[in-house]
Amino acid sequence: FELHADKGSAAEKYAQSADISVKPFMIGDVNNNGIIEGSDATMALRMYTLQSSEAVSEFNAYQTAAADWNNDDMITGSDATMILMEYTHLQSGVPEV
Repeated sequence: FELHADKGSAAEKYAQSADISVKPFMIGDVNNNGIIEGSDATMALRMYTLQSSEAVSEFNAYQTAAADWNNDDMITGSDATMILMEYTHLQSGVPEV
């Protein structure tokens, strides 16, 4: 069992006291590999497509939360765009404006 939690959060402290493995939650890291990359944006766009067509989602709760960049409880093309922008920013090393 592994718990995803924000660093320093009550959930992290509880998990540590209960000897539960804790992995940091990273917004934008849809595939949960510890880095934000282009494939995360692709996955967010796939979620949006599935939701728009009312198809059954193949994504779990972590992936859905990580794809919701603006935290509005909806996965949209804007979330995918923001993830891709963050990936580009991280790759370029150029400071955010």
